[in-house]
Order: sequence, then structure tokens, then C-alpha cells
Amino acid sequence: MRSRFLIFKERNTHVSTANTPPSKSTAYLLWFFLGGLGAHRFYTGRKGSGIAMMLLGLSSAGAQGKIILISLPLALWWFVDAFLIPGMVRDAAANVEEVDPGINPDDVAEIQRLRDQYQGAAEHGDTSGALMASLKLLGLLEQVYGQESVDVAEVLFDRAELLRRQGRLSEALSTAERTLAILRNAGNRLGEAACLNMLGELHAGLKHQVEALACHEAGLALLAGDPAAKGSALYVHLLNNLAVLHDRDDRPDQALGLLEQASALLGKLPADEAGLKATVLCTHANVLRDLKRFEQADGYYERALLLARKAPANAVALEADFRDERAQMYRMMGRMDEAEQELAQAKSLRGGLHVVREDDAAPTPAVAPGPVLNESGMIEFSGSAAKKTAD
Repeated sequence: MRSRFLIFKERNTHVSTANTPPSKSTAYLLWFFLGGLGAHRFYTGRKGSGIAMMLLGLSSAGAQGKIILISLPLALWWFVDAFLIPGMVRDAAANVEEVDPGINPDDVAEIQRLRDQYQGAAEHGDTSGALMASLKLLGLLEQVYGQESVDVAEVLFDRAELLRRQGRLSEALSTAERTLAILRNAGNRLGEAACLNMLGELHAGLKHQVEALACHEAGLALLAGDPAAKGSALYVHLLNNLAVLHDRDDRPDQALGLLEQASALLGKLPADEAGLKATVLCTHANVLRDLKRFEQADGYYERALLLARKAPANAVALEADFRDERAQMYRMMGRMDEAEQELAQAKSLRGGLHVVREDDAAPTPAVAPGPVLNESGMIEFSGSAAKKTAD
């Protein structure tokens, strides 16, 4: 019996492609594929690539037995041209400002300088410096882009947050109301919902309970029709704030229902939203505390404290606030020694902070409301100026 290996070897030795021209069908297939792809690239603006590919199709269709030699570099070229080059172009475009040709480049540079200045000041806790720089930026943006531009709304939103940090709630409220009007006219639903969330917090701080409820409910309604938005951090934040307000109005059952919705979404939030996740858990603990379900509440406080320490920006402030809330529960239980220990730890934590807690400024500890804010807590919209970058 002859070896199968020998038979296989003999069969292959009788095949020679060195002088075998490709069939007409192979030639037509190559021309059809390369010509069509080249034409597509030509008409989509990549003319050099398109012409080169069509010429390659012509030459490869007439090549004598060199199909494999043509196919390998062609495959490599296709990979680079289809994936790597467009990616490089996109990356480069992301760093290039989309500037109206009629705008003075010096104005664009000054806008970016002032933006960096006020966001940097905000990051370092210099609220007064951030407000001053943002006011200069606001004037320049209004001059360059107009008073109703989304870029103006972005800075107004940030100014409202900065004013709130200083306890100037009435000024922050009027600033946020102007922001809302601009965003509503622009049809920016995500920005509008974020602004309604802030307005609700400001109204709550000013004891305007009815207005606060209306703002948070309107923000939720805006996002309810968008499946992607319903899973966002902003949506969770709105649910949490609305739950706080219902709890304050002695409607714990409604508050718990909202918190259950929020809790169901926590697993979908990214890791850098640890602060928001912790806040929802703390709110849940507060509602259970008010219902005198102390054992359950204590478990939620413990989970909230563990998550708060993972918050990227405000871990210490969150932990201090949560310990204050837990101390209230221990007092209600008559466990005064433990309450004093929690308060002492909260005081010690705040000793390293350069901010003053504003108990009534917002219904929850300050947490960035979702993807419309950058890491500095500054909002970002898609406006007429360049896309802003967060550190």
C-alpha cells in the first residue's frame, strides 16, 4: 500500500502555478472588487486611495500567477487604510478645534486660556478665582458667539455651581434659570435635564419644596423616553434627589420606590461614579433610618462609606457627610457614644478640607450629575466652539 503522504506529495508536485495564468473569472472578480472599492473611496473624498486601488485592480487582473503576491500586500493595505488611518485621522480631529472661519483666532486662543484658568481654579478649590475668570470668559463668549449660544450656557451652568459652593443660592438660581432657557431653545435635552437637576437642588436649598419637586420630575420626564439616558448617572441622580424630597415630605414609601429604581441602575454605572453610587446608598439608609428600620439602615451606611472612599474627587467630603447621617441614627437609637465617635470622625475628616459644608445648599452631597460633567464638575455641552477637554 502506498503511503498517503507520498500520494499527497506527488499530487502537489504535479501542480505548478509559476506559468499558469489566472482564470478570467478570477480576473473579473479582482477587478470588480478592487474597482468597486476604489470607486467608493473616490466618491467619499479619498480620491488618491480610490484611484490607486482601481489601478491595482487592473494590474492584478492581468497578472500572471502572482495572485497570492498581490493579495498579501493588498490585505495589509486594506487593513491600514480601513482601520489605522481613519483612526489616526479621528484622533487628530479630536484635538483640533472646530472654529468658525469668521472668528478671530486670537479670540479662540483667549477663550481656551480663560476656560483653562477657571476650570483649574475650580479644581483647586479657588471658587472666587474661578468665578472671576468665568465672568471674563462669559463676556468674551457672548461677544464672539452670541448671548444664546450653548457655549455661554456651559459657562453659566458652571457659574451657578460655583455660586452655590459659596452659599449664594439666589444668584445661583437666577443663573441656572438663564442657562435652562438657552438649553431649552437649543433643544439640548441632556443639558436641559442636568440644569433642571441643579435647579431642583437650588430650590430645595432655598426651601422651595414644590418648585424643587417640579424640577426633578421634569428632568426625569425629559430622559424617560431615551433608553440610553435612563441608564445614565444623571438619571440616577435625579431619582436620588427626588427620593430625598419625598422623604422630607414624609412620603417614605415613594422615596423607597424611587431608590429601588436607582439601585437597579447602579451596576450599570462606571467605576468612576462611585460617589454617586455611595450617595444613593446613603439616601436609602436615611429613609430606612426615618422609618426606624435601624439594622437595615446601618448596613446601607456601611456600604455607602466603603464606596465613598473610592470616589475619584470628593471621597473625604462624602465620608464626612455620611458619618454625620449615621450619627443621627445612633442618637435616635440612644447609642450616644457611637454617635459621638461618628461626629468626631466627621470633624477630623473635614479638618483637612478647605471647604465649608453647606447643609441646606442641596438635598444630597455634591456629586457630579452624570456624563455631561467633566472630572472638575464642570459641565460640557456640544456647542459652537471647540470641544473642551477635561484633565
